[in-house]
Amino acid sequence: MKLNNLVAQIIAAPNFDHFSAIEVRSAYLALKCDNTIDPNDARRFVYTELLKLVKKG
Repeated sequence: MKLNNLVAQIIAAPNFDHFSAIEVRSAYLALKCDNTIDPNDARRFVYTELLKLVKKG
């Protein structure tokens, strides 16, 4: 399974427990520092990455 490094870094943070996909998206956008990324596209991307983890168990 190949998980995006930035998403993995966000959810592995010790103070990031009981999160939603929107919270991960917000953190992703803040750390990515790319104003050209559409928030809806970022949400879909993060959700896909989280689904990989759910499927893996």
